[in-house]
Amino acid sequence: MSKIIVYSNTDCSPCKFVKKYLEDKGVEFEERNISKNDKYQEELMEMGYMKVPVVVKEFEKEAPHGNVRKSVVGTNFGAIDELLESFE
Repeated sequence: MSKIIVYSNTDCSPCKFVKKYLEDKGVEFEERNISKNDKYQEELMEMGYMKVPVVVKEFEKEAPHGNVRKSVVGTNFGAIDELLESFE
């Protein structure tokens, strides 16, 4: 089973584009707004990202280091589509 997470910021136009794109495709996702929760900013930094939007697909499976994650930064909708199709 997988889940989609979108890291965003309140005043981020590209974030709004990505969320709208996912909504239009009928994709359910969890939004993690870094301006509302410092923990989300820390999670982003741990993944090596300093800016939003970041779309993460987390796939639960047994792995030595926990869940498997794949991510896309920015508004590359082709890469986002590939991400949505991965691990399926």
